[in-house]
Parts: sequence; C-alpha cells; structure tokens
Amino acid sequence: MSTAEAVRSLTETRDRARQLRLLSSPAQFAQVLSEHHMEPWLPYRHLMKLDELLVRCAQDGGQRIIVEMPPRHGKSHLCSRWTPAWYLNRFPARRVLLLSYESDFAMSWGRQARQIILDNQRDLRVRVSGDSSAASRWDLHRMPGGMVTAGVGGPITGKGAHLLIVDDPVKNAEDAHSQVMRDKAWEWWTTTAYTRLEPDASVILVQTRWHDDDLAGRILAEQPKMWTQVRLPALAEEADPLGRAPGEALCPERFDENALALIRETIGPDAWSALYQQRPNPEGGGRFRKSTFRYWSGRVNDQGERFYVLHEPDGAPILAKVSDCWRFATVDLAATTAQRNDYTVLALWDVVPHLAPQRLLLVHRERVRVEGADHLPLLQRFDAQHHPVFVGIEKAQFGITTIQSAIRAGLIVKELHPEKDKWARSETAAIMCEAGRVYFPRAASWLDEWESELLHFPAAAHDDQVDVFSYAAIELARGLNLQRMAKMKEPVTLEERVWASLQNRRKPDIHPMLGAGY
Repeated sequence: MSTAEAVRSLTETRDRARQLRLLSSPAQFAQVLSEHHMEPWLPYRHLMKLDELLVRCAQDGGQRIIVEMPPRHGKSHLCSRWTPAWYLNRFPARRVLLLSYESDFAMSWGRQARQIILDNQRDLRVRVSGDSSAASRWDLHRMPGGMVTAGVGGPITGKGAHLLIVDDPVKNAEDAHSQVMRDKAWEWWTTTAYTRLEPDASVILVQTRWHDDDLAGRILAEQPKMWTQVRLPALAEEADPLGRAPGEALCPERFDENALALIRETIGPDAWSALYQQRPNPEGGGRFRKSTFRYWSGRVNDQGERFYVLHEPDGAPILAKVSDCWRFATVDLAATTAQRNDYTVLALWDVVPHLAPQRLLLVHRERVRVEGADHLPLLQRFDAQHHPVFVGIEKAQFGITTIQSAIRAGLIVKELHPEKDKWARSETAAIMCEAGRVYFPRAASWLDEWESELLHFPAAAHDDQVDVFSYAAIELARGLNLQRMAKMKEPVTLEERVWASLQNRRKPDIHPMLGAGY
C-alpha cells in the first residue's frame, strides 16, 4: 500500500469513527461538533446519565421518563439544544416536539438546534428545508422530519411528535404556588400536549422541582406506573443513581459542596429542598408541618467545650452543653429479603435535661438496606460508636429475635411496643414539634430526605424515619429524666438497668456531627 493509500485509508477510518460518534448519542454528537469551540460541551457524569436516558427514549418507543435536576447544571443544553439536532440527524423521518414554560424560551432552543444543523451540513446527513425554517417550526429538506416548539399553555401547530421533550415547564415560584396555574398546566398537558404524540412515541420530562403538585408531581401522582422517575439532587442521598456518597455534589466541577452550602444558606431550606434536592415540601394536610421544625448547630468555646446551639424562631438561641446531655437510640428494622425496598433506620437522640420541658435533639441517622442476618452486627457497631444508654427496638415480627440476640450480645435494649398504628404513634412527635421541643441538625447532608418523609407522611413511599421519630418522642414523653435516676438504688428491672447505665456509660470520643471529643 502506497503512502497516499495509507493516508486515505486512515482518513476514511477516522471519518467513519466520527460518523458513528455523531449517530451514537446526543452527548457524543455534542462533543464532536463542539470540540473546536471556545466553550466545548463537557461530559459531566450526571449529563452522561441523562444521555443514557435520551438514547433510550430515542431507540425504544413508548418510554416515559422524568428526570429531576437542580438549576444551572446543563440539562437544557443537552436536552433542548443538542438532542433535537442529533435525533433528526439519526432519524430524519421522525419529528421532535419541544415544550418549555413559555413559547419564546422554547423557540430559542429550536433556533439553536436548527443552527447546529445549518453550521454542520458537511458532517450531517440532513439539511434544514428553506420552505419551513422558522425557529418555532422547521422541517428537514426532502425528509418528513422536523421540529416544533411551544410554551406550556399555548397552541401547538404542526404535525405529531415521535419524541416529546419537556424542559422546565414551570416558570417561577409564583406560577408553581398558584393552584389555578397548576390546574391550567395540567389541563393543557392532558388535552393539548399529550394528544400530539404519534403511536409509540417517547416522552422525557426534565425539570427542576418547584412544588409538590407541579407537572412532574401531578404526573407521578396520577400515573405512577407509566413513568420512570430519576432524581438527581444537588447533594447525594442514599441509593444515589450515580453511585455518589451521601453529601457528594452532583457536578463538583461547577458547584462543589462549598458553593452549594452558600446557595443553601442564601435561598433558605424550602427553596433548597425543592429546587436543589428535588424534594418539594407539601403545603399542609399531613401530620407534620414545616413551620414547626427547629434546628441546632454546634459551637466550641475557648476552653474547647462543645455546645448545641438551639435556634429559636423568635428569640435568642439557647445554648446546651453537649456533655450535659444524655443519649438513646431508636431503631426501625426492615423486613428480610422478601421486602427489599424497606430500609433499616437507626436514629441517635440527645436529651437536654436541664430545660423545662426537656428538648429532644436528633444527632445522627443511618438509613441502609441490609439482610436480616446483618441486623445484629449493625446494632453492635452503632452501639460501640455512639454509646447510647439504650437502643429501642420495636417488639414485632422478627424484631423479637433481634432483641434477644442483642441482649445476649451485651447491648442494653428497650422493647418498643407498637400499641397503635403508625398514624396514631406519630401524634406525640407532631405535638412535640408544635411545642418547639424537637431540633434537627441543620448541617446534616440527609436532612432534606428526613424532612421530606415527615412532610409527606402518610403518603410517602417509606415511613421508617417517621417510626424512629415517633418512638423517640413517645419515650421522652413517658418521663425519661435524671430526677428519676437519682432516686434509684439497686437496679432490678430492665428499665432500671437502662437508667443506671446512664451513670456508668462513658461518652464517645467522636460526636457524629461535631467531631472530636467533648
């Protein structure tokens, strides 16, 4: 083979590889066509996850996918700019319908997708038709495919869609919190937008959550079995779709944990939970109300003593010395492998004894999926790390076996008796919240997940965290206090052993939230 032939063969191989990349996915398409731009498209891991879902929607008809992501994380550029151009280059006989919160915004993405094809005609298999090339409605040259854009609530002209992309259908907080606007959006979605779908069409809804009853929320409530939901919070929670550790940032290259902490402090807990963690809180109607939640943070004085700072909504914060508090745990054990979706939850509580009435502080929480055989090792490790004066375990079903095993292993276990149903048990916890006696750790990475379950109870998918809270409140309400312990002489009953253990058990060296010894 001559040098010229070798060069030609190498060029053809490189061109074929380039064409394959252009056809393989929106992310590959974007990388190839933007590689020489001043701001090339970057394959962040969360966008590659989104890319997988977009390819699935394109290749497998009938897909219904909801992706929830925080603002300014690149979802619109991939979904609304690059995906329509890639899709039409790969499937020139199909049509794209793109919807967003208003027509001008949606049209801007149609214009950008059209421009990608116009600027790269030498690399692509399609061209834009000169007969129909408006930004909001354009067709391909000599092919049936094309793109239409529209705003939520507006008319949709043109042909049907094989791929429907809904990108941020909610404009702002005012619209999100208006029942009238939410109802109008739902009626338009069901009577106008959804009727434009071709048989076996796919839909991907990508949005930042604003409200429990926004479009994504209403869809999941009305049609849960028809849709696949993918939550990508700004800070990872347990069982993260990307495999992140809890508290890890979604896109640290743009917004690391420190940047997100500043955003959280600036916009407040409710907006943070909805917009960044994709956990909008319900406005009311459940057992717990957001307005009743209080929070604690930590402080260290010049002598190295650690304090809880109990933040009061209408007054100066209250200081409570950490070493003056006493600690117990409540546990909700998940069922065995027959119910893999259940969680085992361990909650650690500190009681501030010198305040009247006593305050209950959530200090630490673990939420894991484990086999039944792993319950005892989990409890032993938790007890050794945190030294609660007792571990409360519900005496029900398999809990009896675990309680017996834990006692034989030397743990001080208090049996919790489920005398009422879950709703009735939660009443004491709700009352204590209303009275301002319960504080959650303001800096905990899992706080949004904890609060979301409480606020959505009893309609939440899980109630294991509600259970451990309910039992903790019940135990405190039954009169766990230092005065009773001071009057004791010889501990005989299990309950008396619990009280006596408080006087003898040493404090752990490391506080779960505040760090080194105290």
